[in-house]
Formats: sequence, C-alpha cells, structure tokens
Amino acid sequence: MMAYRRTTMTDSPAPETAMPSPRDGDDALRLTFEEAGLATWDTDFLQKRSLWSPNHFRLFGYTVDPSGCATLEMWSSRLHPVDRARVLAELNRAKRERALYRAEYRIVRADTGAVAWIDSRGRFLYDAAGRGTRLVGVCLDITARKQAEERLARREVQLDLATRIVGVGVFDHDHTASCTYWSDHFRKIHDMPPDVPPDLGLLGAQLYPDDREPLQEAVAAAHDPAGDGRFSLEYRIRRRDGEVRWIVARAQTLFVGEGKDRHPVRTVGAELDVTDRRLTEMRLRESEQRFRTMADGSPVMIWAIDAEGTIEFVNKAFLEFFEVTPESARLEGWHSLVHPDDVCSYQEAYEAAVAKRAPFRARARVRGPNGAWRWIESYATPRIGPHGQFLGYVGVSPDVTALVEAQEALREAGERKDEFLATLAHELRNPLAPIRTAAEMLTRPSLTGEQLLWSRQVIHRQVEHMARLLDDLLDVARITRRKLELRKQPVGLGTVVDTAVEASRPLITARKHGLTIDLPPDLPIVDADPVRLAQVLSNLLTNAAKYTDPPGRIVLAARVEGTLLRISVKDNGIGLSAPVLDHIFEMFSQGEDPRGRSEGGLGIGLALVKGLVDLHGGTIQVFSDGPGKGSEFVVTLPCRSNGEAGPERPPAAESSGETVARRILVADDNQDAANTLALLLRLGGHEVHTAHGGRAAVALANEFHPDVALLDIGMPDMDGYEVARQLRATAWGHDCLLVALTGWGQEDDKRRAHEAGFDHHLTKPVDPRQLDALLARPAQA
Repeated sequence: MMAYRRTTMTDSPAPETAMPSPRDGDDALRLTFEEAGLATWDTDFLQKRSLWSPNHFRLFGYTVDPSGCATLEMWSSRLHPVDRARVLAELNRAKRERALYRAEYRIVRADTGAVAWIDSRGRFLYDAAGRGTRLVGVCLDITARKQAEERLARREVQLDLATRIVGVGVFDHDHTASCTYWSDHFRKIHDMPPDVPPDLGLLGAQLYPDDREPLQEAVAAAHDPAGDGRFSLEYRIRRRDGEVRWIVARAQTLFVGEGKDRHPVRTVGAELDVTDRRLTEMRLRESEQRFRTMADGSPVMIWAIDAEGTIEFVNKAFLEFFEVTPESARLEGWHSLVHPDDVCSYQEAYEAAVAKRAPFRARARVRGPNGAWRWIESYATPRIGPHGQFLGYVGVSPDVTALVEAQEALREAGERKDEFLATLAHELRNPLAPIRTAAEMLTRPSLTGEQLLWSRQVIHRQVEHMARLLDDLLDVARITRRKLELRKQPVGLGTVVDTAVEASRPLITARKHGLTIDLPPDLPIVDADPVRLAQVLSNLLTNAAKYTDPPGRIVLAARVEGTLLRISVKDNGIGLSAPVLDHIFEMFSQGEDPRGRSEGGLGIGLALVKGLVDLHGGTIQVFSDGPGKGSEFVVTLPCRSNGEAGPERPPAAESSGETVARRILVADDNQDAANTLALLLRLGGHEVHTAHGGRAAVALANEFHPDVALLDIGMPDMDGYEVARQLRATAWGHDCLLVALTGWGQEDDKRRAHEAGFDHHLTKPVDPRQLDALLARPAQA
C-alpha cells in the first residue's frame, strides 16, 4: 500500500523531527487514491500526530483540514467500543512481528454518530534502533459491503433454518468444474456421513431399481439444451441402512450460449423426504379401497354428498337399484330419483339437518328397478373437517318397502281389529236384547201359551246365533294356530250342497232371493270334511244373500276340469271395488257397502272360508267387475275321477228314545250355570246334585255315586281334569259317564279331556237336545 511520506526509510533511518509536505511526485498517486475513495494516513508516534488525506477526514466525519494535520486522539476516539481492544491488539502484533497491519473494524462518525465499517491496512517504519516510529497506510469505507454480507449471512441462516424446518435438502452441481455441493440435510436424507465427498455415483447406487430409468430420463430432459431445464420427480431410494424412502426432487438447470453452443453449466435444486406423506397416502388409498370393497359388497345403498348436496360417491347397490351410472348420478342429483310428492319433505328434512350440522333421516319413495316405486329410509351422518367446516354427509338408504307395507298392514289390521271389537260388541248385544226381553216375558204371570212358545223360540234362536259367532271365532283361531284338524272322507258334492243350502235357506228365503243350483249329474267324489266343506258353501251363500238387494239372484254351480272340481257362488249384488278385492280374505276385513248400511257380521267369515279351503288343499278366488255389478267366489278342490265312488257311510246308531232317570252330578263354579242346568235336568226326570267347586264335587260324588257327572273344566280350587281322574280312581267311578262341559273347545282341550278319563267333551253353550241324546244312551257296562 502507498502512503504519503517525506523521506524514504533505510535500514538505519535517522529520527525524524517533522512531517514535511508530500513530494511533488506523489501528487498523481494522491489524486488517484482520492478518486478511488481510498483514505491515507501517515502517523508519527514520536511527534504523536498524523497526516490524513481529505477522504480520511470525510470517512471519520471530520471537516477536512487543508493542512492534513490530525491527532491520534481524533482516530482513537472514533473507534467502536466493541472493536477497540481488537484493533489495538492488531497494531501491536504488526509492530512486534514487523508484519502487515490489517484490520476491519467499526468507527463512530464524528458528525452524525453513525457507525461505519472500514478496512484498514498499513505497515510500520522502524528507526536505526529498531523502533517502530511511523505507521503509514490506507483505509477504505466497507460499510456497504459489510451490510451486504450481514444481509447475506442472515439470509443464509434463514435459508438453512427454513430447510431444516421443512426438511429440505439442497444440492448444487457445477457442470463445468464437475463440483457438487450437498447441504447437511441433503446428507441426512440420503444417510451420507459428513466426511463423504459429494459423489453423483453414490446417489445413483441408492436409486430404487423400478425408479432408476424414470429418473435418468427426467435428468436427461433437464440437461437438454433444447428444454427449459426444469426437473421434477418423485422416486424412491434405498439407503445404506436398507430403509426405502420416498423423495420428491425439484431442480433448475442453467445454460449458457446460444444455439449449438448452448450447454448446461449449473444445476441447483432441493429434495424433500415425503415418505411419511406417501405412506399416509397409501394407507388412505388402502382405506378407501377397503371402504369401496365393503360398500360395493353391501346390499344396502351407500352414498356420500358434499356440502352443496352434490353426489360424490355411490356404491354398487345404489347403481343397480336406480339403474344409473356414477356420472349420471352426480350430474342429475338425488332430486331426479325421488317421487315428486316426496321431494319437498325430503328436501326440508335435509335442509333442517344441514342447518344444525345434525344427523339426517328421512323416508321417501324412489323409482326403483323396473320403474317401480319403492320406499327407502335414508340415514346420514355429517362430515366435519379438521377446522370444523361442514363437508357434507355420508349415509345409507336401505329399501324399507317391506317394512312400510308391514307397518301399513299392521295399521290396517289394528283398524280392522278395532272395528271387529266394536262389531263383536254390537253382534253380541243384538241377540242379548231379545233374549233379555224374552226372559223378562217369562216372568209375567199373564203370559199366554203362544207367547210362552214365542219367548222360548227367541231365546233358542238367539243363543244358537251367539254360539255360531263364537264357533266361527274359535275356528279362525284354530286355523291361525294350525290346530284345526279335518275329518276327511270320500264325499259326494250333492250331500254337501244340500247341507249348505239347508243352513242358508232361511236367510235366502227371508230376503226373497232366487237360488239356482247347477250341478252336473256325474260329479266326482272329493276327499273332504263334509261338515267343514258345507260350512264353506254355507258361508258363501249367506254372504251372497246379505249383500244382494232383494229380490236377487244367486247361482251355486260346479264343473269338473281334469282332476279339479270348481264350485262357484255367484250373485248380482253390490259387487266389490278393486281395493276391497285385495283384502277380502283377510281377518276383520269387510267390504264397503255402497248402500250406506251394514249387514252385520264380524268380518271373519271369508277369512274362515279361505282357511278351510286351504286346509283341503284347494284355492278360492273372487271376481267382480266393480260396485253394483255382483261378485263371484270360486272354490277349486282336487277330486277323484268321475267313475271312482267312495264307500257308503255306515248308518248312524239310533237311540231308543226312552228317557231313563239318572243320578247326575253337575259341577260348575258359575252357580247360575250349574243351577239352571240342574233345573233343566230335573224337569227331564233326573236326580240332580250340584257342586260349585272341584273339591266339593269329589266329596259329593263319593256320597251318592252318580251315574253321570257333568264337570266344568275351569274350576278354581280343583280343575275338572283332576276331578275326573279322582272319580275314575274310585271303585264306583269306573262305570260313571263323565262329560266335560266347558268353554274350551280346541282339539288340544278335547285330547286332555280324553286323557283325564272323560267320555265326552261338550262345548258351552250346550244344546239341550245333544245332552238329552247322551243321557238317553244305555248305561255303560
């Protein structure tokens, strides 16, 4: 470095006593320094003064002194407190070692107090005694450079911190010098120790075999001078520890030259280890695949919609049910699938759930397979994002048509049951009214013989009517519980028809209907229970008579078709509407009467008819052209060939008709029932004793040894079964005629009665003629 000086120092210079002006030869050099911004100084330590250039004064914030004279205090007072010791130590070192003095330090400017950086360099001059007496040198304002370096350092720290935080590894390859730089985190990603020099070959050895070719192609494309130099790829590496990691790399290649001379000179890029992300994505894909597999394997429709209500996903069952594609489902939306009458209610339920971010549930009709309307019940759960945002719903929509129909059937059955109970009360009160009136008349002493006969006939008819109602109810219950057993035998249809017509003739005649019977002469034999088959035809004839305005026409006809016998009952009555036809054979079902009046009945007659026909292995159908156009019921039964006749029935045993006085025990906890029956039997010439409990019956029987015991079953202290067993266990009870007299009439009840020792089982109310017939039989041996 050059400095202002008066003399040239020798190895043994003489002490200098003054600071002369620069020689004229130094003027050109001084001007050059000034223009370059360099400041010079020449300090004499013996005289404790310095000679500064104008730039030096300006650098330290002083006013320029034309003489150039300055003091050491002017310099030392401007040293930054933090750097003072270091600068003085550097001066002493340079003086002691006779070396170049060099220091970068801060000063505090005298004029503004601003801190400035300077780069100061100089050399000591020594006298003959070897003392350092002068220091000459130059200094330069490097504040801008220092600030730039500080900014750069801060940026490097920030960049390094940022790359560490996000896990980015940086690399830089100089194609010209074949020099490569790897950041610390780059080494960490690739498991490269710090002492391993950067080597592209080491990276190539880590490449996963399946990803080697794609990466090589991407690198070649990035280095192609015809391209833009961009590189972007995800690939795998296998590190030294054997672990496979996923890497995403981005890089930019820089080129120089134009045309054919264009070539790559540098590639700078960054890498990020995305293994965790890729594993998460793989697990998510696997989870989604499992969900789709389970969803497609489910018979229930599964769907998902976004926050706007757009369909995002539907499973296979959904597509098959609605016969749509995923794309058409997304574009057309769910509105196109719902019945027009249900869209509003479904939409309202959906919007109410969305407003509350609540689970969604709604029922609607939708167009299902083959265009049929089906009922679905939608259940959905809201999807909520990590920040609480509403993402839509995921839900299921099972086909609940069977459930809806069952609920509707239950509702209708409940209504029919209520109607039945009301009708039953009505039907029971109807016969009770004349019974009560007739019973009251019997108490009047002025009753004539004709009135007495009339009262007895009323009571008899109404009791039989009530008995038939109860019998029908019991029969339906037996059929429903599969407890009714048919007593089949070869039967000629003519006999059955005669029995049915005889039973229904009074009503047909009373309503002035015409009855036509059309039976071919060569009717085949059917295997049937004659009583039950007659009951079927009687019910159909009675039904036709009820629902035909007088005078009407009723036709009972039969014809043979192969091995089937078809029996029809047709009328020109009120007819049936289509809705009624669908439910006519159900329990408690009664058709609407367009005449606005009721014909009575419990609504169980046709249900009983169908049950009996089914038990016979046949079918029953109903036809009607509508209200006012009559109806026809057709019963189809299997039959034998025309030439095959059944065996003749054995003649029924005849009683002698003579009344034999018997000793009879009547036991019933219902005292009125026991006493009235005893009174009736005494009028027949029998000796009758009554008991109103099971234990009393056993005690009384042991006293007078009855010929006949009529026992109620449901007595509280001892039931009739046990009474029968105890009576049979006595010596005299072996020959006693035991008759169960009870309201329980099921086949199981009859079986239990027989096992307990009863000879007969009669269901209340007992027909006195039937009881008389039993008592008229010869006594047991």
